[in-house]
Amino acid sequence: MINCINKYKIYHEALNTTEDILKITENWNKYNNFIKNNNKKIFTSQSKFESSIIEESIYRIFKKFEDDIIKVGSIKTYLNMYYSANNFNDFKNHGVFKYNIKDMDFAIYKEVKLRIGNCNKEKTINIPIIAIECKTYIDKTMLESSVATAEKIKNGNPYCKFYIVTGTYEVNKDIDMIISTHIDQIYILKKDNKNNDIDKDVVQKLYEDVENYLNSIWNDIDNNIKNHGILI
Repeated sequence: MINCINKYKIYHEALNTTEDILKITENWNKYNNFIKNNNKKIFTSQSKFESSIIEESIYRIFKKFEDDIIKVGSIKTYLNMYYSANNFNDFKNHGVFKYNIKDMDFAIYKEVKLRIGNCNKEKTINIPIIAIECKTYIDKTMLESSVATAEKIKNGNPYCKFYIVTGTYEVNKDIDMIISTHIDQIYILKKDNKNNDIDKDVVQKLYEDVENYLNSIWNDIDNNIKNHGILI
């Protein structure tokens, strides 16, 4: 266990001292391979410790986007809002708005204060603009669950990008599931199944996609009509 702690300290310090994707990936691989070789000795398979390494590494990669307004990290993310009443009389005279939330492994988000009508209680909800599920692997059942999550998140914020970052992809390649879903992309960290290492090019692609989206214009109807004759 002491050796594991020391390895983590080295890994943690490395992630905190550089923003270089290559160096981050190198140290990520070193620690990941150590855990892979010692996981059964230290952690149970139920601990989901390996997936937490993905979450922490992604947090370090995108920590630079955090400021006084924008936050990064794992959250209970806002999904949608609905009106609730106990009966017709309650519907007529009272009723309340409620909202659903869901645990998200990683998000770039902002906190929004919510107060509806004459309600004196103020709620804080987390609105993501980037939402990422982190998995050591993904199979068909897990993917179907992610499809449902992506749809709910985009019902709450259509401008949010929903990504999955997974170690390996274990869905039948003949099944084309995401093209008609709200999942924007799935990043396969170990694109070569013969190699246990995380591929730096995949990590770089993830970073660039997120950065480009955050720096892009999300809604400019006037310009699109004038220059292209289209809405979006």
